[in-house]
Amino acid sequence: MEDFGEYTPPDSVAANGETGATMHNRYPVLYHRAGYDFARRQERPIVRHQRSGWTGTAPDAQIVWGGDPTTDWGFDGLRSAVRNGLTMGLSGIGIWGSDIGGYFSLNDRRLTPELLTRWVQFGAVSGVMRTKYGGTAVPPYTRPQVFDRAQLPNWKRYAKLRTQLYPYVAGGVREYRRSGMPLMRQLALAYPGDARATGREDEFLFGPDLLAAPVLEPGARTRTLYLPGGAWIDFWKAVRYDPATGVLSARRAKSLRGGRTVTVPAPLDQLPLMLRAGAVLPLLPSDVDTLADYGTAKGLVKLKDRRGTMRLLAFPRGSTSTTFGDGERIRSVEGKRSWTLEIDGTRARTYDVEASLGALERPFTPRCIQAPGRQAKWTTDAEGVVSTRVSGRRVRLTVRARC
Repeated sequence: MEDFGEYTPPDSVAANGETGATMHNRYPVLYHRAGYDFARRQERPIVRHQRSGWTGTAPDAQIVWGGDPTTDWGFDGLRSAVRNGLTMGLSGIGIWGSDIGGYFSLNDRRLTPELLTRWVQFGAVSGVMRTKYGGTAVPPYTRPQVFDRAQLPNWKRYAKLRTQLYPYVAGGVREYRRSGMPLMRQLALAYPGDARATGREDEFLFGPDLLAAPVLEPGARTRTLYLPGGAWIDFWKAVRYDPATGVLSARRAKSLRGGRTVTVPAPLDQLPLMLRAGAVLPLLPSDVDTLADYGTAKGLVKLKDRRGTMRLLAFPRGSTSTTFGDGERIRSVEGKRSWTLEIDGTRARTYDVEASLGALERPFTPRCIQAPGRQAKWTTDAEGVVSTRVSGRRVRLTVRARC
């Protein structure tokens, strides 16, 4: 934790002769550059968190967090954290996170179970999902925690969601390093010509295909948000979550017209999420417990144990392309009474594909599926979701209305 870094005593004199007052803005740039130079010389990877910065800090700022927020809904609390994350992205910082739950509790501004629930949900669609166990409280009180019995189902749901989205997030990080596009994207970055989109400070794109609208008011059970142009899908209506296993599976999808304001359900256990129609979400298997290679607990499933498998939740519409993992690519193409999925991977894998064809511009009833050189085995459920399994490094799969 490269905390601070923004303080220079006014009467100090730097090695180049500058006073503390004139070095104030330049100092955090040099401070974090020194930390970066140190970290990359070490034998093992070091994860660094920063909170200060100035123009020029971004290349050396590995992870930025929003300092010490207040345990409140409004100013300096959850709403400010959302705004902080979006302005960080606009400033060139691609990987940012907040102290989930906040830090300072002053007088009646205390962390409540409901506020913690909503902050956990926001954390799942931030650059970094990191909880805050303690903090400063005046007067002291018992602070809710993610391991409280009532909070555990919420924590499990969104920690599992975050872990399964790892290939999607990794693709977003790679895109940031290539182009500067952050993970948390203020809508102005994707829709600069849409004044209704650019003015929103309470919703954002998480990567290229997910639009998140965290609940920022106590007691709210619906959420009004703006859908930019194009077609969108309500994530939780198109994706089923199994509380026992954490499995996310595709359901019948119905597209919504963008370019307008909509109100969606937001029960306490649900983060309002919209999915771009046409998206294919690459997911880790739901039983992955950790992305780390270490750990010896019985039954612990690590990322390296499942590197040969991946799940794809597809909601095809039109032609789309997305990057995942280490520069791998998925292409989805809607044809005349057909849909084609192309995967260009860096390794051979087994892909479990679930495709919800209800979002197609011209929906059809599937009759056969062709994989490389053969007809693939497949099933379709009562909701019209096609499921199949394909393997390889480069895969082309075509679903047809006619064989």
